[in-house]
Amino acid sequence: MESRQRNHGLRKRCSCPRKLWAKCQHAWHFNFRWRGKSYRLSLEKEADHPITNRDEARAEADRLRAAIRAGKYPVPVEPAPTAVTTFRQFADIWLAREGSRLASGAIDKYRLKLFNDFVLPGTNPPVMFGDKPVGGVALGDIEAWREARRKIGRSPVTINHDLKLLRKMFNWGIRKGYVERTPFKIGTEPAILLDRETPRNKRFEAEDLEQRLIDAAGPHLRAVIIAMLETACRPGEILSLPGGEGLGYRWRRLLSVCRSVRSPAA
Repeated sequence: MESRQRNHGLRKRCSCPRKLWAKCQHAWHFNFRWRGKSYRLSLEKEADHPITNRDEARAEADRLRAAIRAGKYPVPVEPAPTAVTTFRQFADIWLAREGSRLASGAIDKYRLKLFNDFVLPGTNPPVMFGDKPVGGVALGDIEAWREARRKIGRSPVTINHDLKLLRKMFNWGIRKGYVERTPFKIGTEPAILLDRETPRNKRFEAEDLEQRLIDAAGPHLRAVIIAMLETACRPGEILSLPGGEGLGYRWRRLLSVCRSVRSPAA
């Protein structure tokens, strides 16, 4: 008896002989049965691109087979965006769906609280940034925020972090259908430019600047500066260094310097 040919669920619906399927240009299809349910799928439709040979068909069939067994087929349809009216509501949705997955999620939450509670100048009665319609957030509102931050002495780096947060939120909102426009662009042109920051690679332009900085510092600040220069760590990292057990002499020496900062002499 002639053995039955195995196609691993792959087939074509054309009239071409089976032995010519690898060469004919007709579409590949896939059959699979899992837990009593039959799946008959067009591979090109599922892959969203042409399947040109048997190897590509097998790879796509394997992907679909794994997705079905894992309960991930069909792909769940993303729910329609919730109606959003204010920036505060938009910020809450962004934090829940996007911001909470980012490494900067905690600081982003803090920055958004500042945004929400910021009273827009010239509004009577007073209107907070968070209570303004998200579609009505304008270039002037963001510039007012920037100017207010400058007046209380915030650095260009801090202000730029604020603006970058807003920019990525509006870009995400456009992609997800929550907003139709971003105040950061007029047409295709950028409407808001970031503040100029001090380049990090220009802080010591002369060889004696490092020593001058150390000489100008008090004894405890000098210890932090020396440790930062030796390790390239941030101040917070220096002040939270662990114990020196098992570390080399040079590192233990730096730790002893940092401990003098934690417990200065009375």
